[in-house]
Amino acid sequence: MDVGLLIISEPNVVPTSDNWFASRDGHAAIFCDIDRLRMRCRLAKQGTEYVAVCCGPYLIISIYISPSIGLPNFNAVLDDLSDAFSNRADRIIIGGDFNAKSYLWGSLYTDSRGRLLASWAAERDLRTANTGNTPTCVRPRGSSIVDITWTSPDLLPFIKNWCVKVDIESLSDHLYISFTLDTARPRPPSGRPAHRRWNLRKFNKDFFLATLHWRGHDPEVEDRSNITQMVIWLDQIMEEACDAAAPRVGPKKPCRQAYWWQDSVAVLRGNCTHARRLWQRAKRRKRSQAIIRELGFTYKQKRKELRMEINRLKSEAWQDLLNTLDEDPWGLPYRLVLKKLRKASPSLTETLDPEILSDLLDSLFPKNNIPDPLGDWRDFAWSDEWLIQQGEVQKVIQKRTTPSRKAPGPDGIRSIIWKRVPNKTLDWIRHIFNLCLIEGEFPTVWKCADLVLIPKGKTPNLIETRLPKVRPICLLNEIGKAFERILAERILFWQSEHPDSEFSANQFGFRRQRSTCDALLLVREITSRATDNKGFAFVISLDIKNAFNSIPWSVIRRALRRKGFPAYLCRVVDSYLSDRRIWYMGHDGKRHERAMEAGVPQGSVLGPILWNISFDGILDVVEDDNNDGESHIICYADDTLIVVTGRNLLRTRIRACVMANRVVNKIARLGLSVATEKTEAMLFYGKRTDDLPNYIAINDINVNLMSNIKYLGIFIDAKWSFNDHFVYIKEKAGRVIRALNRLMPNLRGPDERRRRLFANVILSVILYGAPVWGDEVVSNRLQKVMGSLERSVAQRVISAYRTVSSNAALLLARMPPLKFLAPMRKRVYDQLKRHREEEGVITRGTRNEIKETEFRRMCELWRGHLERPNTPGEYTKMAVVPRLETWMMRNHGSMSFHLTQLMTGHGSFGKFLCRIGKKGDPSCDLCGEDVDNALHVLKECPVWDPQRIELKRKLGLTRDFTLGDIIDAIISTSEHWRTFSAFAQEAMREKEEEERRRKRARTYPSSSSGDGGSSR
Repeated sequence: MDVGLLIISEPNVVPTSDNWFASRDGHAAIFCDIDRLRMRCRLAKQGTEYVAVCCGPYLIISIYISPSIGLPNFNAVLDDLSDAFSNRADRIIIGGDFNAKSYLWGSLYTDSRGRLLASWAAERDLRTANTGNTPTCVRPRGSSIVDITWTSPDLLPFIKNWCVKVDIESLSDHLYISFTLDTARPRPPSGRPAHRRWNLRKFNKDFFLATLHWRGHDPEVEDRSNITQMVIWLDQIMEEACDAAAPRVGPKKPCRQAYWWQDSVAVLRGNCTHARRLWQRAKRRKRSQAIIRELGFTYKQKRKELRMEINRLKSEAWQDLLNTLDEDPWGLPYRLVLKKLRKASPSLTETLDPEILSDLLDSLFPKNNIPDPLGDWRDFAWSDEWLIQQGEVQKVIQKRTTPSRKAPGPDGIRSIIWKRVPNKTLDWIRHIFNLCLIEGEFPTVWKCADLVLIPKGKTPNLIETRLPKVRPICLLNEIGKAFERILAERILFWQSEHPDSEFSANQFGFRRQRSTCDALLLVREITSRATDNKGFAFVISLDIKNAFNSIPWSVIRRALRRKGFPAYLCRVVDSYLSDRRIWYMGHDGKRHERAMEAGVPQGSVLGPILWNISFDGILDVVEDDNNDGESHIICYADDTLIVVTGRNLLRTRIRACVMANRVVNKIARLGLSVATEKTEAMLFYGKRTDDLPNYIAINDINVNLMSNIKYLGIFIDAKWSFNDHFVYIKEKAGRVIRALNRLMPNLRGPDERRRRLFANVILSVILYGAPVWGDEVVSNRLQKVMGSLERSVAQRVISAYRTVSSNAALLLARMPPLKFLAPMRKRVYDQLKRHREEEGVITRGTRNEIKETEFRRMCELWRGHLERPNTPGEYTKMAVVPRLETWMMRNHGSMSFHLTQLMTGHGSFGKFLCRIGKKGDPSCDLCGEDVDNALHVLKECPVWDPQRIELKRKLGLTRDFTLGDIIDAIISTSEHWRTFSAFAQEAMREKEEEERRRKRARTYPSSSSGDGGSSR
């Protein structure tokens, strides 16, 4: 069915998606297809039994009321539902399973629920859209009409074609209901205006270069010193070259059928529908109970066949996707499970009502009501020493690495295309860049950007405001950004030569060799020093409203002059900060334009540097503080943190309030504003002190002191114990692990190399900020919880049974435990930072030497932990630990499901199956030996004598070899690894087949205990 909105009762599962909304109990849901609706859909209210969603001007409500609740509770649910639309009387649609019967909507009789529901609807002037008497629910016991559609009076004339879809099998007792809402508003054209985009997969480099050689040799312009003419010429030849090299990308056609759909599903669904009709017809005609039961049984069988076919096709389609992971680990399956895949749909600007969009853009791109004329540069004198050299152009265009999928600007030319231009074209690009410097002009076309509104992360079950929370990104032309990079490099070079123009040492954002960890460590150092001296530290985190888009251009110009940047750079930046435009698609399907009168575009190259220059004066506030070294302002871009320390609590609190007020007032003088309601603060102290304050005052607003705050992605508390941060990491990493585990089944999944890539994705989430908290993880009480996360990841990397111990799984997966890995990351970070401060530069050799030294130290600590007596995984540890470093640094071989069984002892072995209750005794089913384990398969079972002899010959094993001897052999050469892997696969497959034969013959007592089954 071609539908734009689904109202669902009792869904099996509600996906976590921005387009899905559900009630608290999960029994009512709404799905909105933005591509078809072309409206913004937002959560209006979430009740226990219902969910209300605003779709443009309409209020849509889905509800499910259980048949088991009594009349008082039924009435309470209806009263609660009334609150969802108490403030409006029009454009309301309510649909769902009320489990109530009344002749008003087609039932044969009216029950007590029906009377109560009809009275409730009449009091609220709701009308039923149900027509006819076709049952909406069909069960073996009978049929009924309990799924009701209510609407406000104004919408009833516009609801067309309400019907029960008896010809479509829903695989449920309830039938589909469909209707059309005539909105009386014209639908915008489905295809967007043609954008310049090229299919890079079909890009022909030879045709591209040939076109540029032919068209780019001699510019066909009237005046080569005219910037506008040269920019237009460059754009034209690049467009012609791209057209010659690759076909253009047209608008994507929406997919109208499921990815797993096959003709067999259509046939089975037709059979199922036919069987249901025969069954219902027999009941209506009051045939004999035997015939009705037989037809009902036939219908159930047909429905079961349909469901099984759909599940089979889904499984096969998913397996086909998994098979692509070895070639492209970051492809479609990866993006699917992490929800990074977004189907082509209208942009947010196309779905918002024009009035809401206008208000949103006014808040994001404020107008400048103060006159802001350009500077007077009539006395400017040009010097040829400022000319751009060819090496600078090559560096910003050809020698720069950028993601190939990064969205291009309005011209549609990606950076990867610019990297392929020949040297002659680069000469003309350098000529254009130099013209811009000489004339002090930043071309207007390079100041126009496509606007993309990216919704910020939504808090689950949080009612959304009228204006959506978004992050505005400006997509600029890559060639203009290349010129910005040259300007940025020259600004940074000037700062290195003129220390007076440098940024404050406490500004860590958008600066080379500075990171969030540096800022956090500085905060930790300041607060710890204060508390260690029996003092106090107040930390205040300020939230600046719409910072980057609101900074006035006049403030940036004054800051450039104050810091003494050269006039030729200030003149170009002056032009850069004028006549800027953003383009966006409106609800009418047309392209709209809006002036940008302040701020630096998010998505530009020069913007972050200009922000730092203009905001740098805020960090100078502490210089006026009389208490030397007790007040600090730390910034990461616009994330501003105030730290005030002292020995006296009252005095420190007063100074913190005064400092915060001064900073907020100075930010206001820059033309910015602080969201005081979002400001966070906390108090660091040593030993427990009586009468601790619970708030501080900032501009007459009390800000509560919190037990922890989140700063730069890390939750920090007064004791720097990171307990709250580890709880946050556990939840966040757990979600990623559950998602990526779908890509790593034990059988028929990607090989170990790809699994380790996915494991590193998880580790990057867990280890963020390790240089800050790495020394706390060893003693943290949540180490056990973190250990369960890494154990789960390691088991998926090596395709192991869930019963494999953490020690064995981490060893075979070559994943050091977090309690050793995090401190190692911290030590490496500290040494690199110390070496950089002492030497000024770090060579690659020095970096590798530090990492290798710390890696070996970490291995020794890990070895000491593993060699403790009576720890799990003894069988695997004895084989791997003596050769730990060699095992960790091997470059060949991949663990597999069968290989892991032989190296852990957890698998189709009699002893293991007996231990988990899957077998009555530990004997070997193939040879009858009393104890069947991994060593029995490797060394003793006569069934494998021929293969074992060949294995010993190829690996050079002695008669009394051990698993450690095998590991020594297989890590020496890839050929030995393949030989042992083939032996393991043949042996374990035969044992698995024998296990299946035993199950079929029921030769062992059945048992439901044990949790050692593999995830296949």
